[in-house]
Amino acid sequence: MNRRPWLTLENRRTIEELNTGRASGMEIATRLQEDRSVIYRELRRGRTGNADKNGRPEYKAEVAQEKAYWNQERLKQEV
Repeated sequence: MNRRPWLTLENRRTIEELNTGRASGMEIATRLQEDRSVIYRELRRGRTGNADKNGRPEYKAEVAQEKAYWNQERLKQEV
């Protein structure tokens, strides 16, 4: 598994593309060489509140990127 401390916007766009293409969380994890828990957490983070064309919760890379950025900033302020 990959040991980077965070996902990049490029990774998130890949997740968005694969999720829209009906790939499972496990398939996405294998493709990105990440643990499946990272992917499922990321899919929750990037939810828009809408359903995609497959009826699953819609994931947007930009939404997830923004939430990750603000969480990182919040953690910096707490230290």
